[in-house]
Amino acid sequence: MPPGNCSRLWPFLLFSVQLHWLPASGNDQGIKSLIMPSIVLALFGAPQIIRLLRTSLASVMNLDFVRTAKAKGQTRAKIMFFHVFRNALIPFITIVGMQMGILLGGSVITETVFGWPGLGQAMVQAIDNRDYPVVQAGILLSAFFIMAINLIVDVLYAVIDPRIRY
Repeated sequence: MPPGNCSRLWPFLLFSVQLHWLPASGNDQGIKSLIMPSIVLALFGAPQIIRLLRTSLASVMNLDFVRTAKAKGQTRAKIMFFHVFRNALIPFITIVGMQMGILLGGSVITETVFGWPGLGQAMVQAIDNRDYPVVQAGILLSAFFIMAINLIVDVLYAVIDPRIRY
């Protein structure tokens, strides 16, 4: 790893500055410009989501209905898909819904660092210009997105587990 404060940035410096495979900022090179910002946003919450899904799957594998399905002679794939995975999705969807709000906040930084135009960069520019109505509109739009995501998560609960339906 390179010395200094850039110990976490070395992969991005390698691919953009030294090898010139990916652009360091901007959105002028099509799909190549999406790779690094997408990786940055995805890697932030991925470990927590993967760890939670693994734990959730392991806890559901020990329940009685899984042993019953095995005793009935169902295939491992059918047991995993119809019984285990479906019951393990509830906490997974909860965390993914919460991570969407965090990703929305993280996109402000990512858009600013990688030079992508978007809501985050518009908010930063509005704060710099002391344009308070634009800041308020951006916060209101972000709150609307988070509420919509929470509504989608609640609807998915009812689709995945019929016991949750009202």
